[in-house]
Amino acid sequence: MIVFVLAPVLVISLIHATMAQLRVPYARHILDYAALADIPHHIAMAQVKIESNFKARAIGRLGEVGLLQILPSAVAMVNRLKGTSFSHSDLLDVRNNLYVGFHYLAFLRDKYGSIEQALAAYSAGKLDASASEAYARSVMRASREY
Repeated sequence: MIVFVLAPVLVISLIHATMAQLRVPYARHILDYAALADIPHHIAMAQVKIESNFKARAIGRLGEVGLLQILPSAVAMVNRLKGTSFSHSDLLDVRNNLYVGFHYLAFLRDKYGSIEQALAAYSAGKLDASASEAYARSVMRASREY
């Protein structure tokens, strides 16, 4: 029996190549910032798909901004947790948006104990409880594509 062990850098490179082949906008940034916050790549890709359909300049009806449709309250939380000083307008930059959004999701995952509960809480500022649970289910379902 032959066992192959791939170096983490090679694995990341293979994931990047796969996403590039799918022609997903911002795939490299999404994967890099998700890894930085310890968010699984398939969840990260699905969340961006559901939140903004990969549109970096998306603005929601409640003032949500960017790829991850971030509310000002999430920016404030990440600024406190990470010692950063992002403003809401900084989130139109793709990298800032992904940094804040994935770190906020990681905070929620640690707080609630699972990625599913974190996704429901992520959307809770924008939706009612049943819609938040439906949002979490839709992200989990979409994550199978990635």
